[in-house]
Amino acid sequence: MAFRFQRTLRIAPGIRINLSKGGASLSLGPRGASVTIGRRGTHANVGLPGTGLSYRRRIDTPAERGRAERHRGRERREHARAAARRRTDALAEVSLALGDRGELLATDAQGKPLSGDHRRLLWAQQGEAIGAWLNERMDAINGDVELLANIHLDTPAPTGEPEHLRVAFAEPEPEPPPTPPMAPAPEPPARPEPGLLTRLFGLGRSAHAQRVAAADAEHRRRHQAWLAQKRARAEEHRRAVARWKRAHADWRRRKVAHDAAEAEHARRFPERLRTDPELMETLLAAALDDLDWPRETLVSFDIQPHAATVWLDVDLPEIADLPQREARLAKRRRRLLIQPKPKTRLRQEYAAHVHGVVLRCAGTVFATLPGIGRVVVSGYSQRPDAATGAINDDYLLSVDFDRDGFGRIDFTALERVDPVAAVAAFPHRRRLLKRDGFRAIEPFAMVGAIAAR
Repeated sequence: MAFRFQRTLRIAPGIRINLSKGGASLSLGPRGASVTIGRRGTHANVGLPGTGLSYRRRIDTPAERGRAERHRGRERREHARAAARRRTDALAEVSLALGDRGELLATDAQGKPLSGDHRRLLWAQQGEAIGAWLNERMDAINGDVELLANIHLDTPAPTGEPEHLRVAFAEPEPEPPPTPPMAPAPEPPARPEPGLLTRLFGLGRSAHAQRVAAADAEHRRRHQAWLAQKRARAEEHRRAVARWKRAHADWRRRKVAHDAAEAEHARRFPERLRTDPELMETLLAAALDDLDWPRETLVSFDIQPHAATVWLDVDLPEIADLPQREARLAKRRRRLLIQPKPKTRLRQEYAAHVHGVVLRCAGTVFATLPGIGRVVVSGYSQRPDAATGAINDDYLLSVDFDRDGFGRIDFTALERVDPVAAVAAFPHRRRLLKRDGFRAIEPFAMVGAIAAR
C-alpha cells in the first residue's frame, strides 16, 4: 500500500496551504466550493460535506482558458455597447443655441452644457445636421437681403390687359328624381299536395280543396296589393318628374339670363376698365392686396379717370427694419462670425429697396388699369424730428411715371436694371445723400389729399 502524506495549514479564512509528497498547493474558498492551485494545475472542487460526494475539474486547460477568454470578450463588448448607448442617450435630447458672438451652445436635457467628449461625439454623429442648422441661423441673421434689394424683379410689364373674369352660375342644376325601387311581384304559393288517404280513397278531398282555394286567394290578395303599390309609386314618380321639369325649366331660364348678363359684362369690360371709377378702384385694390412684400408696406391710392392718372402714397418700411447684422461661417464651419453691417452698405440696401418698391407699385397700376397713362408714387417713412423728437411722416421719394417711358424698361431682363437709376429717368423729387441717406422732401401734389391716407 502506497504511503500518502498531506498536511493542511490554514493561513486565513478561506485560504489554506496543502503540503504533500507531490509538493505544496494553495486552496481558496470554503469547504465544498474551493479552487486549488498547485504543480498539477488549477482545479475547481465542489462537494457536499459529510456525504463523501465531491467533484473535481481542472479549469486551467486551453479549452477552459478559451471559454474564459470568450466570456471576458463578451463582457467587454457588452460594456462597450452599454457605453455607446449611454453616449447616444446623452445626445438624444441636445438643444442647440447661438451665442452673441456666433458660438455654438449645446446643452443636454437638463440644460447643462455638453462636455468636451460629448461635443466631439455630437459633431461626429450629427455634424451634417448641425451644419445645416448653422446655415439656417446665418440666413435668419442676414435676412432676406436679396429679396429686399431685388424687389423690383417682380415688377409687371405695362402690356396686355386684364380680362373679365366670368362669374359662373352659382345655382346647381336640379337633378331628376330617381326611379323608385319596387319589390318583385309575389310568387304563386306552392299548391298543397293531397294526403295518401285522399289519393287512395278520396278521404278529406273537400278539406284539401279548401286549402288550395285559400292559398290561391291569399296569392291573389298579395298580388293585388303589390299592383296597387306599384301604381301608387308610379303616380308619385310621375308627379316628381313633372315638378323637376318645371324646376329645371326655371333654372334654365335663370342660367340663360345670367350667361347673357356675363357676356354683356365681358363685352363692356374694356370700356368700363377705362371709365368706371368703381370698377377701376376694385381691380386696383385687389391687385395691390395680392402683392407679397418682404416687409410691411402699406399703399393708399386715388384714381382720377378724367385725367388718366393714379396717385399712390406708400408707407415704406424703416431702415431699421432691414437686417442690421451680417453673419458668415467661420473657417472650420463650426460657428458663425457675426458683425454689424457697415452703415454705407445698409443705406445702399435701403435705397435699392425703396426705389424697387416704387417701381413695383407703378408697374402694378399700369398692368392693372390700361387706361391710366400717368402714375405718381410718393413714399414716406416715420422718422423722429431732430428738433422736437416727434415722429413725423417724412416723404423720401416722389416720382412721376408715364406709361410710354415706363414701357421702355426691358422687363425681360430686370436683373440688369438698377432701380435707383431707373427712377432717376423720370421726373422725381428726392434728396439721397451718400453719407446721410434720404433727406425729407416735398412730394408732387395733387388737387385734394388722398382719402385713404
